[in-house]
Amino acid sequence: MRSSVAASEMLRDRLGAIVAEFELPTAFPPELEADARRAATANPGIDLRGRTDVREIPFVTLDPATSIDLDQAFAIAADGPDLVLSYAIADVAAVIAEGSPLEAEAWRRGETVYLPHRRIPQYPTTLSEAAASLLPDGDRAAVVLTVAIGPDGTPTLRRAERAIVRSRSKLAYETTEPGDVPLLAEFARRAAECDARRGAQQAEPPEQEIVDDPTSPTGIGLQFRARSASERANAALSLSANMAVAALFVQRGVGLFRDLAEPDVREIASLRRVAAGFGIAWAPDESLRAMLTRLSAIDPRHAALQLAVRRAGGGARYRFYERAPDGTMAASTRPGRSPLGNAFTSLHGGRPAADVPLSTSPWHAAMAAPYAHATAPLRRLADRYVLDLAVLLSAGGFPDSASIDRLAALPATMERADSTAARIDRACLDLVEAVLLRDRVGEEFDAVVVDANKDGAAITIAEPAVRARLPHSDAEPGARVRVRLTGADPATRMVRFEPVR
Repeated sequence: MRSSVAASEMLRDRLGAIVAEFELPTAFPPELEADARRAATANPGIDLRGRTDVREIPFVTLDPATSIDLDQAFAIAADGPDLVLSYAIADVAAVIAEGSPLEAEAWRRGETVYLPHRRIPQYPTTLSEAAASLLPDGDRAAVVLTVAIGPDGTPTLRRAERAIVRSRSKLAYETTEPGDVPLLAEFARRAAECDARRGAQQAEPPEQEIVDDPTSPTGIGLQFRARSASERANAALSLSANMAVAALFVQRGVGLFRDLAEPDVREIASLRRVAAGFGIAWAPDESLRAMLTRLSAIDPRHAALQLAVRRAGGGARYRFYERAPDGTMAASTRPGRSPLGNAFTSLHGGRPAADVPLSTSPWHAAMAAPYAHATAPLRRLADRYVLDLAVLLSAGGFPDSASIDRLAALPATMERADSTAARIDRACLDLVEAVLLRDRVGEEFDAVVVDANKDGAAITIAEPAVRARLPHSDAEPGARVRVRLTGADPATRMVRFEPVR
């Protein structure tokens, strides 16, 4: 076994190569850092002009213990039969002005990019991890979404307003159960029952995740991780708020949505074959969503089928919709204009968004409802403008032409940023896999085939949590195979397996 120092140095060097390969910015220009410091010290959180003072509401945050870029704080109260969620979202517009160099830089980046033990932030950390973050250390400017859910769990946006908030406590997934927070478990229960009635896909496939591992020479490892109960409950708040915002957009006839197409007949037939290959029962008269509710988050066969379902719809996309003359919502074809002009780029440039058929109305198949992203503005560019629009529409206003141009420009920018972030994430996982396995060449592993085509099979190994290709294999999805590791090269981020005959 190579020394931990050598392994850590190798990993650090190769991660540096990924940063260079994708042309990631390693820092903000000094003038932008100076702008961020000035915005932070201006402390807009104590300026009540144009804001509602809701500092009496006992907001708390719930995130991973190490997180300090806190987008959301919440409080839940009973109002007769309803539960009312006061959902405070960091107000980026309070610290970064429209037309400013900081806003232009945010459009270039598009979103925060995560690497092992490092992130390339969307905004300077002076703002995203301090002045704009909803930490429990003072007053903050926020957009507060007031969302009510009745006994049936249907979310309704009562209002969206700019406010001053004060978080009371920073709770952590690792140490908090839903029952520890007043009414959180009941809110999550209602939301889950509402999801089930709509036919939403409640099952989340476990993610391949890079984690700290003091027993590893590199100090990190890989695992497939399902979400904890507190994460699922917290996600119910965000999902309900996002659905409520999307419903407002549909009502007013304008908005930026997340679309995910339903699998078509051909894709459903293919998914049935995959399920059969995994040995998963799926009755001919049972719907896709009903089948998904029976899947386990920790069974690798079930996880593989869930991932296949997610891929079947082609992936979620941002779409800007406007009310058409016939009264229906239609995906806009206008190019839009960003603060950088029409020739803007995001991280690593990127190509224009793929030419895909426009939806006839906003729809997110996994949610079985119209859906928007509004709750992570410190990490996603688009959420700032979705929140701005929600506040405007909630007050009875309507966006001007410049705002509509900006909204129409966001799908292309976000698609570039999402695509780049996904490629970086895959590159980091490939690298960690190669580093972890480089001294295990020749060993055999049990694997599950998760996909297959003319070039071979895609396999999942449970321990360590590795996904890889198995070339020249005719194994069908769902098959359990024995494989031998024949190569692991951190320099090329390649891991190679062959079937054991």
